[in-house]
Amino acid sequence: MQSRVIWVRWMLAAVLLWVSFLPQFPVQAQSEPPGGEVDAEAAFYPDPGAYFKVGSTAYAVTAADCDPLTAGEQVCDNPLQAAVEFLTAQNLTPAGGKIILGAGVYNLGGATNPGPNWNIDGAVWTAYPPKLTLVGMGSALGGATTTLLQGYVSLSNLGSLTMSNMLIQGGSIGTGNTSGQITLDRVQVLNSPSTCISIAGHQGSLTASQVLVNGCAAGGDGFSADVTGGVKMIASHVNAAASDGIYLIAGEPVTLLNVSSHINAGYGLYIQNRPDTAPRVSLTGVSITRNTSVGAHIATPNAVSVDRSNFANNSSTGLVVLNIEPGSAPPVTLLRSQWIRNSSSIYIQSAGRILVDGIRSEANIGGANIALLNTAGTQPIQISSRLGPNTLLNNVGVFIIQSGSKVSVTGLNAVRSQGLQITAPNSSVTLARSSIIYSLDYPGLTITSGGATTLSDVRVNRNSGDGAFLNITSAAGPTRILRSQFNGNNGLGISLATLGRTQISQVEASNNAGLGMQVVNTAGNPTGWWVTVQQSVFNANAGGSGLKVTSNGGVQARRISALDNNTFGMEVEFSAPVPFQLTGKPGDNRFVGNLGTGLSAVGMSRLVVSGVDASQNNVMGVRVDGPAAQEFQFTNVQANGNSFIGVYATGSGRMLFKNIAADNNGRGLFTGTYYSADVKQDISILSSHFDGNIDLGLDLRTSRPVLLNGVSASHTQVGSGAAITDYGGPNVTEKVEILSTLGKNYFDNNAVSGIEVTNTRSFTASYLSARGNARNTTQPGVYLSGPDAPVTLTCAVVTGNPADGLKTETGAALVKIVNGMLDGNTRLNPSLYANIRLTNPATTLDYKPGLCSGW
Repeated sequence: MQSRVIWVRWMLAAVLLWVSFLPQFPVQAQSEPPGGEVDAEAAFYPDPGAYFKVGSTAYAVTAADCDPLTAGEQVCDNPLQAAVEFLTAQNLTPAGGKIILGAGVYNLGGATNPGPNWNIDGAVWTAYPPKLTLVGMGSALGGATTTLLQGYVSLSNLGSLTMSNMLIQGGSIGTGNTSGQITLDRVQVLNSPSTCISIAGHQGSLTASQVLVNGCAAGGDGFSADVTGGVKMIASHVNAAASDGIYLIAGEPVTLLNVSSHINAGYGLYIQNRPDTAPRVSLTGVSITRNTSVGAHIATPNAVSVDRSNFANNSSTGLVVLNIEPGSAPPVTLLRSQWIRNSSSIYIQSAGRILVDGIRSEANIGGANIALLNTAGTQPIQISSRLGPNTLLNNVGVFIIQSGSKVSVTGLNAVRSQGLQITAPNSSVTLARSSIIYSLDYPGLTITSGGATTLSDVRVNRNSGDGAFLNITSAAGPTRILRSQFNGNNGLGISLATLGRTQISQVEASNNAGLGMQVVNTAGNPTGWWVTVQQSVFNANAGGSGLKVTSNGGVQARRISALDNNTFGMEVEFSAPVPFQLTGKPGDNRFVGNLGTGLSAVGMSRLVVSGVDASQNNVMGVRVDGPAAQEFQFTNVQANGNSFIGVYATGSGRMLFKNIAADNNGRGLFTGTYYSADVKQDISILSSHFDGNIDLGLDLRTSRPVLLNGVSASHTQVGSGAAITDYGGPNVTEKVEILSTLGKNYFDNNAVSGIEVTNTRSFTASYLSARGNARNTTQPGVYLSGPDAPVTLTCAVVTGNPADGLKTETGAALVKIVNGMLDGNTRLNPSLYANIRLTNPATTLDYKPGLCSGW
């Protein structure tokens, strides 16, 4: 039996030892009194009075007995002041520096014994505690367990202070010349005739938690503090002050969490550093609304952070931040906050990095709605959307960003506001995934940049003025505009002035009241392709060209649409002779229905044009002019139904036209070369047709060689099919060759001649057809002239022309015709006209009639 008892004892000891190693959990506290949590060491005192201990002796100073050391009851009407005077007179220090205030109403202002209000002055207290704690029973207005003080509380010449669980009504809390830590916890101050809470000249820090201030008259602030240390305000609210709501001067970090300041006659919140300090400032969950002046004003040469805060209905700017300190360059961060119905939203002047993410600005009515300025430093300004979009809605003022460094904006959506102005003269600018629409007065977007500039996935649409202006003042980096729109603006779509390499891709600038897009690139001595435009649309712009490019660097483009514009579809001007290249498959590049010329390019050195449809324009389809040009190449170009000329090309170099269709225009193709003796300047036209035009199908003017192969110039309404004449230099065309390796050559059914060649040194043609021309005239089907110019025709058909078939003025030269059918002409007067007329007796004829296969 004894052994069993010993065994049980050992088991119990083992269990207790095991339990001792388990995690320790706090014990559930007893329920608190209704007035709120009381200090952990304070019992609940239901009656008015001051309760404290000196050593282990407990004292109670009540209205019934205000002198614990005097026999009998010493009645007074201000037991709180009596308690303080008792302690100072006896030079006693309450244990732990703690004085507990019982629940009830204290008429401090009307008290006479020992005096009004509650004044604690450490200067008359020889042994004042290093930390004085004043604990009430609760601060709920009208609560049965509330400690209600009616009057003023003055605390001066003390160390650390704590006030908690009390309500001051019709008075205030004021401190002066204190040091250490001041804590206000669950304190209310209501309807003060002056400043509600004033912490003056405090050497130390301040913490305010669950503090409520409401109604501070006579020009008083709601909550005013001047401290050398930091300030923490948590879950506190200040309302209806006759001056500023919260006014803080601090030397160390200032943190506000879940704090509000409403309906104050001055600033809602004012934070200022001390002259020799630079406190960090953090606002989280702050609400600043309906204040007569600025919502929140923060001036400190250190970091400022605002998160999940609200600034609304303030008569001036919602938030002002001044932290200009170039040496340390402190940042400013605005996250997940909103500004609604203020005069303006945000004004930040800083030397540090400015970060904005997930903000909303709505219905603000002042001048500059948002101003982010850090031109004094070298840190960037960044607007991002990782925490949410940045929304501007129905604001009257413009959004201004000015930086001495880089600017990056992502996820900005501005609707019915005043647009965005970015100035970064020393660095780069990036704008991405943003939209600016319905801007009221200003351009939707204005950028001045001194470095690389990128717009990607940007929409600048339907603004009341111009869409976008970009001025890039340096060639330090490229300019890129990618996947962006500039549509429906009341002025131009976008204007870009740049010095750097420029890329424009997947851009649309359409339906604007001005021109669509203007690019001016004035780089010094650029090399290579300096401007690139691809996969972009410039349609239906009412006030100018779809796309206008002015450059002294090479330009390349592909897959461009410029339809139905008021002047040019696409206009390119070069201030220096550099290359221009517009390429694509047939129909990739469309310049149709413009009131001016579809495609115009002037001043280039080399030209490549392919895959173009330039039809139904009111002037020309394609116009190119390169006085210093070295080479032109046109491939797969369609220019039909233009009012003046289908294709107009003048230059100083070689020209190649292949697979060209220029039908039903005023004139099909006009081309000429500016003569230069040392440059190759031949013109070749291959596999092309110029039919149904009004006055000329082909108009070629050159003193250099001409080659046609597989060409048709037929059905001209009032002129000839083709006219070739000399231009400049020796004033005679070197030679004209018409080959058939790519197809036969047709000059049929034209109103005047089929083909006229004036003043060439030689003429050779194979498979040439000139039928049914000169319908109502006496012009020949084919006219050839030149100084002693030999002529060779192989497999030619010249028939059905009413006057002469072939007429030559070629001097002492041979006209050789092999397998030719020159017959069936002269119907107007066979005795007057001839199938072959040689006007110069010195010309000899070698005619071998026949008909080649394939006709």
